[in-house]
Amino acid sequence: MSMTSSLPPDQLTNLASRLDTIFYRVEAHERSMTDIKEQFREFSRVREIELQFLSVQSSITRIERDVSETRRENGEIKKELEALKDKIATTDAQSQQRNSGLQLKWLYAIVAGVFAIVVAIIGFVLSRLP
Repeated sequence: MSMTSSLPPDQLTNLASRLDTIFYRVEAHERSMTDIKEQFREFSRVREIELQFLSVQSSITRIERDVSETRRENGEIKKELEALKDKIATTDAQSQQRNSGLQLKWLYAIVAGVFAIVVAIIGFVLSRLP
């Protein structure tokens, strides 16, 4: 004899009702587990996107720092370049001044030489006159 046949009908109905409730709860828990799995997958995707965002944000911060450093270095180079331009301009002015003085000395020497030759020619011509 089976165990179910030895039970009274109201207990069988009660057991069947309890089994239906248990099956319903199991199905509800399975649906909940499926929802939780989906939420976890979604959370994993969101977390991955968040990590990518943090990585991009870190890269942007590093690039901004590099750009700032490059601008600072560029400013320093511009200052050095201006200082070199000023030094070159000063050196050129001094060089032109020296060259002008040297040119004047050569011009004076040439004029003096020509004058000496003219005086010598005049002296020679005058000494040859009767």
